[in-house]
This record gives sequence, structure tokens and C-alpha cells, in this order.
Amino acid sequence: MPITTQMRHWQLRKAPCFSPGVGNPRVKNNGNRIVNKLVEVTLGDSINIVCAAQGYPAPQITVVRGTQPLQGSTVTRNSVTYADAGSYSCKAATGNIVKITNFQVVVNGGCVVSLQKVVSSSMEDEDGAYVNLKCTATGHPACSMSMEPYGEYQPSSPGDNQLEMTIPDMKKQVSPVNFTCQASNNLGSHSATVILTDEAVCCVEPHKGGIGTGVVIIIILLVAVVLVGVPLAVYCYKKKESEKARSAKEEKELEADEGVKMNPGDENQA
Repeated sequence: MPITTQMRHWQLRKAPCFSPGVGNPRVKNNGNRIVNKLVEVTLGDSINIVCAAQGYPAPQITVVRGTQPLQGSTVTRNSVTYADAGSYSCKAATGNIVKITNFQVVVNGGCVVSLQKVVSSSMEDEDGAYVNLKCTATGHPACSMSMEPYGEYQPSSPGDNQLEMTIPDMKKQVSPVNFTCQASNNLGSHSATVILTDEAVCCVEPHKGGIGTGVVIIIILLVAVVLVGVPLAVYCYKKKESEKARSAKEEKELEADEGVKMNPGDENQA
């Protein structure tokens, strides 16, 4: 048997026989294997998520976020934001064989608030306006949120990290109205304010008829003067007259005493 034929038979006997297949993908972040399928980072940190898998033939590896495939088998961010948080998966495929490992990216950080307004004509009151305020907070851990009520209308929470308030018949105001939404967690707080300057709610001219505020103040002062000043003036006048009368009496008594001292003989003759 020729040597080349013998070599070929030897290679066939020694060559391993593998069936096509692929193992479950492994996920590492910054060189460390993730635990509990969770990548937990702080806002502004860097990440370098790498997906890897073994298989035959060599598998094609893809990172998927939600349902959107990303480019390549890594996710690299120099400074993570809240937009990077979410559900991811590593997908390894060989032929018709596909293995998937799911994981979550959680970004911890203080709350960031956005407040949006919608102002339109009211369906309930032709002289009023429909006002809707939506406040959304982003942060982890979950944010505690608050917004001041407007009269009888209270904010409600349609979902996590959300507040909403609807005023169906807001009257036109003399000056712009401010609404502020606040959110906080143990890592930070934030607030947002909207000012309603829309024509439907702002701003009606103040009423100029009747008595103005300045006139009312003057009238109050005059009444106070009459109620307090007049009795006080009468009291002072009476006190002054009383003092005059007492002084005149004392002068007369003093003159009488001096007259007696100047004519002591008159008393002896008497």
C-alpha cells in the first residue's frame, strides 16, 4: 500500500468525530463572570460585557437587547446612562442549533425628573381650560415622588415612577401658575417645574372697577384713627383741663397763704 494511502487511513482513524452543537453562552463584565444573570452598575460607570460560547462548528455569537440585535458579541460603554438599562441576551448559533443566555443590566443612581403639560379648551366649561400634567422619574432604586395638588385636584400614580394630575376646568389666572414635581431616592433627588403661560389659562387683566386695594387700606387707617385717635384726643384734652384747674386752685391757695403771712396783725386784732 502506498505511503500516502496509509497516512490517509491513519488520519481518518485518529481524527475526532464531533456532532454539530453549541454550549450555553457565558457572560462576563469587565472580565468577571456575572452572577444571577445580573449586571449591576452605577450611573456613569464603564461596562465591557462580553458574550462567549463553545461549539462545533464555531458558533456565531450575537448580543440582543430586547428584540433588537446589536453589533458584535460585546457591549461597551465608557459612561453608562439610564438608557443602557434593560433586558439583554447572548445568542450563540451553530447551524440550526441556538442557545440563549438572558441577563439584565441595572443602572443605580439618583432620580431624574421630566414634567410635561397638555393645555387645551375645556369640554366641561367654555370659560375654563383642560390641563394635564405628567411627571416621570428615572432612577434606581425606585423614586419617591410628589406634586402639589391644585385645589380639589390631587395627583395620582398610573404606574411606577409616574405621577399625573388632570384639571378639567381651570379658570384663566391673573398671573402664571407654577407646578413642580419632585422625586428622590437614597442616591439623589431632582425636581422639574412647568409654568402655565398658555393663553387658555393666562393671564386675565385684574379687575379695575370698584375700590382698589390702596383705597381700602386708606379707609382702614382712617377708621383706626377715628376709633382710637378721637377717644385718645378727648382723654388728653380732659386731662390737660383738669391739670389747669388743679394748677389754678393751687395758685389761689398759695396766694391766700402768702396774704395771711404778710398781715399777721390783722389776725391778732381779730
